Amino acid sequence: MPLCTIDEFEKEVLDIGANASDAYEESDAPFAADADDDEDLGVFVFYQGDVDGVCALFILEHHKRLSHGLKLTSYPVQGEADIYSYIKKNLSISTTYPDVQHEAYLRVVLLGVHGWDPEVLYAIKVHFSQKLPESRRSELKICIVPSSRPLTFFNVSFDADWYFFVENEQEVALEQSIQERELVGGIYTSTSVASLIASITKTTHESSRAAIMYASAVATIGRVEHSGALDTSVNTQITRMFQEISMLDGGPYVQYDSERTPFPLISFTSLEEALKISPYMFMYDPQRKRDTLAEFRIHCDLMTDEFTSEFCNLDPKRQSQVLRQLNGRIKRVDMTQLMWLRRSSSMPCVDMVYILIAILVGWMNKDNESTVGTAPVIASDFMYNTLTDRMSQESFYDKVIMTQLKQKTYQLVVDTYDSISSSKIKSRLFGTHKVLFATLFPKHPVEHIDELRFLGFMISSLHSRGNSDEGFCRVLVFVRNPDADGILAYGYSPDVSGNFPDLWALVFSSVAHDDTSFVFDVFRPTCLDIRTDDVEAAKNRIVDRMRIALEAKQVSYFANNDVHSDEEASFEGSDEETEESQ
Repeated sequence: MPLCTIDEFEKEVLDIGANASDAYEESDAPFAADADDDEDLGVFVFYQGDVDGVCALFILEHHKRLSHGLKLTSYPVQGEADIYSYIKKNLSISTTYPDVQHEAYLRVVLLGVHGWDPEVLYAIKVHFSQKLPESRRSELKICIVPSSRPLTFFNVSFDADWYFFVENEQEVALEQSIQERELVGGIYTSTSVASLIASITKTTHESSRAAIMYASAVATIGRVEHSGALDTSVNTQITRMFQEISMLDGGPYVQYDSERTPFPLISFTSLEEALKISPYMFMYDPQRKRDTLAEFRIHCDLMTDEFTSEFCNLDPKRQSQVLRQLNGRIKRVDMTQLMWLRRSSSMPCVDMVYILIAILVGWMNKDNESTVGTAPVIASDFMYNTLTDRMSQESFYDKVIMTQLKQKTYQLVVDTYDSISSSKIKSRLFGTHKVLFATLFPKHPVEHIDELRFLGFMISSLHSRGNSDEGFCRVLVFVRNPDADGILAYGYSPDVSGNFPDLWALVFSSVAHDDTSFVFDVFRPTCLDIRTDDVEAAKNRIVDRMRIALEAKQVSYFANNDVHSDEEASFEGSDEETEESQ
């Protein structure tokens, strides 16, 4: 069944071999003992190189089956070119070394991707099927866990050779109804892919479960941090995470066997404050005594609720006092016999989002002096290193790398403000829809989708603050990157949902379809590369297509959404000609 719910992910993707399911249920390490034809086969993952994609991969790697021997190889992608570059590189190696046996995979997953294309999918299928023995090629599955909807926007039917995974049966029915109606519109972002993967990831230890919940929270924050409002699906996610955290033994003060890699646990101060999640990291000495924690509490004259998960509900001033008392006691204890070392780090998820963006931007611009400091750090490694015991007090990673990353993150935000403040922002009305236009001249290349989304959000946010009667509005950003041949256009839309999808993908794809000087990348559907000398004409063409899209009211997939007459006025577009100095 090509259109699947996420609950079927394990069966369709991780069950490799005829007896895989039985072996998994009957063994603690189901794939460790496999020495037959399946031992060298596994799962290959192309994951979108943004915050949600990185967190989704991090979560998937904690799955019981993968930690028990099932092979997983991953490769980050920013655009279509990355897929073709990977295939071309592998073909070159195969041609140069024909006698070398190359790794083969029975499953290929596109994780957290913003779009796809039949040609790209067929290229992936052909490449990976050639690596398999001829007798196993029919078992190859290409699986997509997308972050964009609807699926039909990217011209791939459900009866093809691809397995698409959506959240539940309601989404399956919705996608099928959209396909039957042959409706054409924009796209919208679904529930974060990381949270979907977290819902079906089975772990061996509770410490891994805590890490998964933290990464899921980071991905959730990453999705809503640059949006105008929360929707019901996000609130549902937060409620579910809150309930799961409550089920973990001991709240944030849980001790784990040192061999099982201590991870932070999460505690919400309240459901309303759930978006400001803070992890607490603790070290554990297996040679502990039963009464040591009680001795700590009594010696520091602490109440029970000041030494349990209720700690998070204390006044911030009292929290600081408690930690100072405990820290003073810790320094006078033999470190080799200490079972609870300290609270080593507090990293709110919202901070983690921006640090991850700084890492991803730095990795893309590793030859640029302004971002070279973050270039050696790979985002998934950063997730591991901050969530494991390397964040100890004497850790080189903790003291040097974290300090550098925080500085680079701060500089990234400052550079973003500088780019916006040095630009002139104009606005234009299409009926009742206001669109902001900005041309930016950044100091370093701005290409990563998370950074572009942050830019669009800031412009829209600053405009709404300066105009209290208006909310967030669409933004069309033209980026003139240094040393670039053309211009990068990015479209930002707030409050995107199934009822009000993002029209920029529709606008950009239609423009690129008519003119080869516009390049549309399905992995970056809200971006458009402009390769022409007549920049003003290119801008006017995009604006005209946006006007047509709004006038046609392709803002809803549902037939019962009527067009009101007051929204039909002035779609020719009225320039306010206001240059907003931010």
